[in-house]
Amino acid sequence: MSLSDLGRGLYSITRRIFDLEEEAEELLAAARELRGGHLRAGADGPYFVMGLLASFIGRYPRVRVTVAMGNSRSVLRDLVEYRTDVAVVARIDDDRRFHAVSLTSQPVVLFMPRNHPWAKRCGIRLAELEGQPMILREEGSSTRQIIEDALAEAGVAPQVVMEIGSREALHEAVAAGLGIGVVSAAELGTDDRLTVVKISDTRLEAQEFVVCLKERRNVRTVQAFFDLARG
Repeated sequence: MSLSDLGRGLYSITRRIFDLEEEAEELLAAARELRGGHLRAGADGPYFVMGLLASFIGRYPRVRVTVAMGNSRSVLRDLVEYRTDVAVVARIDDDRRFHAVSLTSQPVVLFMPRNHPWAKRCGIRLAELEGQPMILREEGSSTRQIIEDALAEAGVAPQVVMEIGSREALHEAVAAGLGIGVVSAAELGTDDRLTVVKISDTRLEAQEFVVCLKERRNVRTVQAFFDLARG
């Protein structure tokens, strides 16, 4: 028995098919074990996402990781437009497209230069901010939205002297004495020029969430990131 010319041609084709099938199985197995791939993360600040990413990279060192920073609004927009796979943000829209789990919660505090008249106080009431110079983050910032909602409810109108699009620039402006800033407690870091004072008559909190699109929550890299977030 010997193969005909047609049989030899068919045998060559089927060998390639079987090779491709084996290659596909190996690729899928690697993806299941996360021996490769790419996780694209977005975050509205480095303070919470970096710890998660350190754990993720430690567990899945062969997965490439990239991070995009922005305010909450722009980070969620990147998710919707498929530029990122997961996000860590302080506030999420009431949007059925999102799947989210709570990560942590941090109090929102005021901060100011150490030579400010209020710097040694234990707390400041919201009403005392009436007419006070304040520096806020840009529109779309979660901490800005939190403090603006609280001030509006209390009928308090500070003097907003500047809007700034980054935390680092906000810290420098406050350190320069341009006004009082607002930040979640974990985000201020250590800066000898600045001091934190709590808001004494109301508790304002910034919650952090891990978010993805519902349609993508079963993607293996996304699942793995959420597993770490849930602890």
